[in-house]
Amino acid sequence: MAGALHRAAVVVACIVLTAEGFSGPPLSLAPEPQLAAGAFEFTDERMFKPKESMTFEVVDGADPVDLHFLDSTNLKGFTAQDMIQLGPYAVESRLGMITSCNSPICRRVDGILGFGFKPGGHGNSLLTTLIQEERKDWGIKQPHDFRPMPPKFSFTASADAGELQLGGFDPDSVEGGEQGMVHFPMRYLDYGVSVPSIRYGKGENAVELLNFKDTTTKMGYLAKFDSGTSCILMPNTTLDGQLTDSPFNTLLAEQLKGRKESLYYTLRDVDGNDHEVELEYEECVEPTNQWMILGDPWFRKFVVLHDLSDPQHPTMGLGLRRKEYQVGEGIDEDYLEAFAGTTVDVEDDPSREETRTEAVEAAALAGRDQSQLRAVRTGKMTGRVRARREHAHSNGLGSLALLSETLETLAGAVEKVRLATDRIVYTVTVGIGTPPQERNVVFDTGSYMLGVFSAPAPAAHFAFTIRRTTSFTIHAHSPNPYDVLQILPAKPLEHGQRLSVVQELEGRVKATDMGEQARVAATFEWWPDTDMGGYNTTLCFTLSTPGSAGGMAAGGEVDSLCVGVSVPRCVYIAQEGDDMRRIGQMFELDWLTLWGLNVDLSVQTPPPGHQVMVGRLYEVQEGDSLISIARDFEASVSLLRKLNWDLAKDRASTALAPTSSLCLFPNTCSY
Repeated sequence: MAGALHRAAVVVACIVLTAEGFSGPPLSLAPEPQLAAGAFEFTDERMFKPKESMTFEVVDGADPVDLHFLDSTNLKGFTAQDMIQLGPYAVESRLGMITSCNSPICRRVDGILGFGFKPGGHGNSLLTTLIQEERKDWGIKQPHDFRPMPPKFSFTASADAGELQLGGFDPDSVEGGEQGMVHFPMRYLDYGVSVPSIRYGKGENAVELLNFKDTTTKMGYLAKFDSGTSCILMPNTTLDGQLTDSPFNTLLAEQLKGRKESLYYTLRDVDGNDHEVELEYEECVEPTNQWMILGDPWFRKFVVLHDLSDPQHPTMGLGLRRKEYQVGEGIDEDYLEAFAGTTVDVEDDPSREETRTEAVEAAALAGRDQSQLRAVRTGKMTGRVRARREHAHSNGLGSLALLSETLETLAGAVEKVRLATDRIVYTVTVGIGTPPQERNVVFDTGSYMLGVFSAPAPAAHFAFTIRRTTSFTIHAHSPNPYDVLQILPAKPLEHGQRLSVVQELEGRVKATDMGEQARVAATFEWWPDTDMGGYNTTLCFTLSTPGSAGGMAAGGEVDSLCVGVSVPRCVYIAQEGDDMRRIGQMFELDWLTLWGLNVDLSVQTPPPGHQVMVGRLYEVQEGDSLISIARDFEASVSLLRKLNWDLAKDRASTALAPTSSLCLFPNTCSY
């Protein structure tokens, strides 16, 4: 009973309308997704951290994530939007942030990359985003110089590694090269092919497993290629009467006789010709109710091409992989390192700024803008550009002409990405956010969403200012008026932050009265000191019903609410009695220089509520460090740390991330 009552409790938060608090309409916030029964919690190092990405945002109004798989795995969470990097491609896309998982596999991986495809340019698959310049359904338009991936890819695997070939297939990996790839009509744009026959064994002793009642059936039964399935799956039913016998049960009966034969699949190509494909006896086969899945054994033997170039006539391709081909070997894996910038040099006439601008734009091969919030296709391509540059220079060609020629040559080139395997699933490294957070996710062509295990996203964000008391209030209620609710911080509060809780018993005079509901309110209050500029964190609060021993009620669940809390850099709000001398003493700054930075102040006494800048925001450049910035602006490292909470000595080194910003107080007297 207590657990049921507790699950009905609801957490909301609203802004306190006070002279020194936030102002605006009340803001209702839904509780974070709860862990399902038997769910596995993710460790901090495995979770994507939304607050550390400059390009992360929650998608308002999107349906919650609720993914179900054939093995009963269930993933739940919320929908977000951020930068995604797969191999050399970088795009802005939606993805699922997974906060609950009920499968042990969640202990071994960081999420799942569904690489399925749905027609019409819609659907949640990252593949759909990679192959087009714009997602109108999501309001996402990639940069003007973004080059979409050709709408086809291949996958092949060995016992030790997997290999994703983006943009087509490598003829060197297939017996017979280009001619060795046989194309079959794809059914339903879902990586399916028609299988009219499966035989166990060959010759006179062969046993047909697909015995259709309607012997005039030409199409056969749908079989789907799925990289996320470790075996071959075969129906153990008659498919609602379409077959005279169960294919799996027929196979099992033959194997119980002691027969050890290969499976022979018949596939019909785009020209109507039948091809017989052998899968050896050693490969695993498992039963299903309806599905026929062509899983891992197919990818270990063949290079499997998924070609969506013609949406009206998509095809699957099968090419026998060359025995000497080394899967996953010789692949450049420096793509994520290239996320922060390109190493392609451009040599031109320094007097022509337009030429340099054109060359920089030409080098942004996959959607990098000047603020470096986009990635650039480098990696192997960088090596190719360098090699071609040497050749071009020896023949008197200019760098701009070289880059243009290189882009034209490399357009549509097949790019390879290596996958790891534990013999059960294949995982690929993707970069999420800006700067990219590396995550190893299951590669699955049988699903449609990229989902990564994530910390909860802040339900709201509150900006506090230095030396000004500000507050917000969290409200909670339960439909049971006799519940005693508690709102507590998930972790101890720091830096003078306080939470005061008021229990409300609505509509009750005595214990026997029936009130409408139980309510509780908690007010968060904080007065940030002068060294808190740049503070940015997520604070989580939990709602619970205590048990008799002061703990959680047996079987109860905890609702949680997370909010972002930050303190802007370089900003101080003047208070009654302030003047520039006093503010300078407060921040240990030269008051005359401080006054000079605030050109809008004609007098030394700013009016209460006036925004005083106690420094200048500086955007960190590639190669900057605290030491180099302090030297360039004749400031001290200790002052830089004091003005930037996140750069305090016990929280960071002297290295800085490009595109981040910091507050500095320059020595203007030396200029």
